[in-house]
Amino acid sequence: MLEYRGLPVLEGDAHLLVSGRGAYLVDGGGHGRGLATLLRSRKIRRLRAAVITHFDVEHAEGVIALLAGRFPMTECWVPSSLVEACRVALSLPCDALAWRRAVGGSGVAGTASVRHEPSDGEPAGVRRVLVEGGRALARLAADCCMGHVAALGDEDRERHRARLHDPALSRDELIRMLSQGGLVDLDELGTLGASCGTDDAHLLCAVLAGAVCGRAAVSDPDASLGATLSLLSRAAILLGEFPGRIRFFSCEDYRTDHLVPHHHMVCLNGIETAPSVSRVPADTAPEALAAVVRGASDDRFCNVYRFGTAAGAVLFCSDSVFPFIGPGGKLALDRPTLIAVPRHGSPACDRVYPLLETERPEDHVWVASYSPSTRKCSDWFMGMPRAFCVNCRGELLKEVVARLDEDGWLVFSGNVCG
Repeated sequence: MLEYRGLPVLEGDAHLLVSGRGAYLVDGGGHGRGLATLLRSRKIRRLRAAVITHFDVEHAEGVIALLAGRFPMTECWVPSSLVEACRVALSLPCDALAWRRAVGGSGVAGTASVRHEPSDGEPAGVRRVLVEGGRALARLAADCCMGHVAALGDEDRERHRARLHDPALSRDELIRMLSQGGLVDLDELGTLGASCGTDDAHLLCAVLAGAVCGRAAVSDPDASLGATLSLLSRAAILLGEFPGRIRFFSCEDYRTDHLVPHHHMVCLNGIETAPSVSRVPADTAPEALAAVVRGASDDRFCNVYRFGTAAGAVLFCSDSVFPFIGPGGKLALDRPTLIAVPRHGSPACDRVYPLLETERPEDHVWVASYSPSTRKCSDWFMGMPRAFCVNCRGELLKEVVARLDEDGWLVFSGNVCG
């Protein structure tokens, strides 16, 4: 038995796959609130694995919310760029001005995660690096959001920013500084603590920074960086305390077809790695961290997964344009496949559709996750014989439900596109 559900989240991708060996969640959408309830109402009490394809808010936020709420899951799969960001953050000099000069609209390009040797185990010491590095990232995220808080004068803003970069900053002092600085009142801090399942000051700081930066202009590079830092920080701290197994995946520019051990899941453009936990040189430039952080959310560096059995498959495209398939290359759909299309069916990923080779297009199902009605839909996607979406051209949310049997994929629910 194989059942797919395109969950009716209010932003981004949230794909639930239920197999005879357990349930998988590939990305969790951009609004984590209510995702655990959605899963439980579908009789999912435990996930075999929760997967983050890349650290974009429309993909990672929901999984991070599940981690914060301690939703039962056996494994969590994340890009290895998370550990890389933590390592670099721990090696930065505590110089707020240098950090700000590096990220203040400088246009530093994102970089892919560093390549490591394949591994089927979690490297020793990685939990410590995640927690300590996550706290450092939280301070940097708060720094990015300071410029968007109108209640602070320039002098107070600089004073608070300088203190944020002090690794000796205590939990109580951080909470006091956030409240006195006008970022948030103590009642709101309590509400934030309940929403993220903790009273940890650094987690609260990261949640707040993400909220402030998320309200800023999309084109603001400082706010965009702050939002990604918030995601990375919360993921790192929560995974540092996660009781299950963490699998880290690189992102390569060539096709890997890496079979995840003990799962019917293949990563098409990455391998499970053992990220280095040694610190990078202490004189690392702030630009290095800015590049790693931007790379963590960059569509070019997201992982693509395929779950397969003899009867059929599910392809999770995330936001990828499949750069790992070079000129003349194709990805064969050699069995009935449900394709969770890239970028919510946006024309921005039109390159992908001609790369998916099949002799029987009617055997396959194409699914687009939630997308605002203002976004244009790809003509490629709309022209597919069996195209469905969670919300078609502004229609009400409608969960896409499909099951695989001996006759192929049968779709029971979803908005019909085309």
